[in-house]
Amino acid sequence: MQNQSILSPRPVVAYPFRLSREKPIDDSIVRQSPGPGDLESLHYHNAFELGYCYSGSGLFLIDGEIVPFQAPCAVMIYQGQLHKAQSSASHPSEWVFLSADLSLLLTGLDPAALRDVLPIPANFSPARCLIGAQDDPLIPGLISAVIREISGREAGYLDAVRGLMWAALLRHRRLLLASRTGPARDRKPLQEIGPAISYLSAHYSCEVRVPKLASLCHMSEASLRRRFHEQVGLSPLDYLHKLRVSAAAVALLEPSCTVTEACFSVGYNTMSCFSRQFHRFFGCSPTGWRKQEAQTV
Repeated sequence: MQNQSILSPRPVVAYPFRLSREKPIDDSIVRQSPGPGDLESLHYHNAFELGYCYSGSGLFLIDGEIVPFQAPCAVMIYQGQLHKAQSSASHPSEWVFLSADLSLLLTGLDPAALRDVLPIPANFSPARCLIGAQDDPLIPGLISAVIREISGREAGYLDAVRGLMWAALLRHRRLLLASRTGPARDRKPLQEIGPAISYLSAHYSCEVRVPKLASLCHMSEASLRRRFHEQVGLSPLDYLHKLRVSAAAVALLEPSCTVTEACFSVGYNTMSCFSRQFHRFFGCSPTGWRKQEAQTV
């Protein structure tokens, strides 16, 4: 195991976008590959962010939810949502991310119509911000088309972007409304445990102790456990198990990766513990999950 004393925790970071009425959406198209480790801390933005995954697989952490992804897929991240992407070590992903100030981009809309879409529902499932064709057959294509319009910059491209974005937002709101469950969450406590979530996402294959996580968040162990249950519905150690088996599920998308290799690569010392936790979160064995995913490709 790595020595915990040499691991430097990353705080939750606010990354502001500089957008304006003249430039309501980012027009730089740069493909990037999120690293498999702690290359980027858990963060949030002051604007809307969209992304399209062209290849590869990995994990997306969104407001405490752990969502495995596999290309092609899209992501829609709203202002203030804590998030972080990690590629699979064996299958690096390639994304394009863009930012937009929706209130400036969609200025031609009736303000009442925009208010019906924004802000997003307070008690939706963050996992729905990662969208594959199985979730909605049109949204990933709409996001991809937005990127192509901005890349091409042909006559009237910004009007086309507005139409595509509005369609994607409307369809996404349907997904979010359908996923609502439980009471609305206060975002401040989630940001308070953000350093622990960021640390766990970077070091899930290591031995992690609750006192370490509590110290990162400057709170007692009891407060940390209470915040985790309130915000993500799991204890800190159960969240660690969910991270591990989710990372293993991503690794098992690679045919050459054996179940034993996936087990030990995410930090388990025994196959029995790995299999038990995998079944707990995925409802089947690692082998069963692999067969199930192979049939959907």
